[in-house]
Amino acid sequence: MGLDVGQDREQLKNILENRKNSRNFVVESGDDLSIPVEITVSGSKINYMIQFIVFALAAPAGWYLQRKKGITEPSVSFLIVAIVLAGIALYQLYRIFRPAVLFTITETGYQDKKKGIIICIWSQVKQIYLKDGHAFDSRNGKQEFLIVDYRDGNVARSIQKPIQNTSIKSADLERAIKVYLARYNKNALTKLTFGKKAL
Repeated sequence: MGLDVGQDREQLKNILENRKNSRNFVVESGDDLSIPVEITVSGSKINYMIQFIVFALAAPAGWYLQRKKGITEPSVSFLIVAIVLAGIALYQLYRIFRPAVLFTITETGYQDKKKGIIICIWSQVKQIYLKDGHAFDSRNGKQEFLIVDYRDGNVARSIQKPIQNTSIKSADLERAIKVYLARYNKNALTKLTFGKKAL
């Protein structure tokens, strides 16, 4: 998510040139121009690749073990299992090129199109933070979650999104959210900060 040194220098040069032309040399704290106006979080391509390899090799490995036992013809049940495994492998291959979109964080708020369309603007959000889960919270082992507590009219709601095996590291997601909140807070009546509020 970071830029290389050459790009950083070019970006800094452009910022200073713009500020010189506008006669405004004040650098706003909390902002980072390398953060785009929105970040779409999707499934991890590496995770899809690993699953593709596992499922693609499962049937041939199974057949190899069957042959070692002296079985020369595959059974109908083995062929059905092999077809199912091949289907799952093809689906994972498709996901490598078209990862599933999980949610989007923007300068204006949170968007989730998986379960209907959930659009939550920052003024509705009461708190947003990352939470570590326990190994028993997920069949995939220890998990980390993005928590968004917000108000939908008079109803308090909470979004809990796992961020393990996604396209973004939790530190990069946290940084982006903090930048978006800093941008939002410039004109907000009620300031919103990243982190769980004390009870």
